[in-house]
Amino acid sequence: MRVIVKNEGIVLRKTDFRTTSIILTLYTKDFGKIKGVVKGVRGSRPVSFGLPEIFTLNEIVFYQSKRDICYISHCDLIDYFKTIRNNFDSSIYASYAVDIFDAVTGMNQPNIGLFNLLCSYLQALNTDLNQRLATTVFEIKLLTLAGIGPRLDSCASCGGSVNENEHVFSIINGGLVCEKCSGRDSSRIKLSKKNVHFLRNTAESNWEDSLKVQNASDIGLEKMLKNFVNYHLQPGIKSAEFLNLVEKI
Repeated sequence: MRVIVKNEGIVLRKTDFRTTSIILTLYTKDFGKIKGVVKGVRGSRPVSFGLPEIFTLNEIVFYQSKRDICYISHCDLIDYFKTIRNNFDSSIYASYAVDIFDAVTGMNQPNIGLFNLLCSYLQALNTDLNQRLATTVFEIKLLTLAGIGPRLDSCASCGGSVNENEHVFSIINGGLVCEKCSGRDSSRIKLSKKNVHFLRNTAESNWEDSLKVQNASDIGLEKMLKNFVNYHLQPGIKSAEFLNLVEKI
């Protein structure tokens, strides 16, 4: 027996299905990531509710099913994040965020912390907040909540202690490495004490407090995080290429 449920969800991906329908991938508040078919929203006579867009927050009604794809019967828009869509740079950042969010989350694994993080990030982009800072904070918190955050307490290669005066980060090993291990690591990147402190504090603090830190991150840290994401989330994030172009302007 199928159960009808109502829940909030953010659209991560949208794919055309047959001639009149679409398949949505959403991260919901109480059920985690789900896939659902929405029938009759394309074509000459679409259904009454609007066509859901990427990174919109919606209230959906769907039929729970043991199958991989459920049936979404209704979708009411809660937040369109209009300011993001009216700004080219912000829309690229938002697209990148939902791409990496989709890559690190599994199906049907609810996590209210992840849902609140994505909502907070989109709300931040929808204001005049520093886009690059918000994105750096989002990346760190997302990777941490997903259980694949950078290892900072000991050498990510051998498990030994790391040099507190010279921090070397290994993209391949996913964390700080000791002097011995860093010498043979082709993916090593040097980080400042300030950057390592920012990584640790951001992983542990709440969203609002993380955004209050001024001039905490720099291009070196941003580059490290992008390389980390691209390496560990193979085959890579398509929108990352567009984001790199935006940040070079």
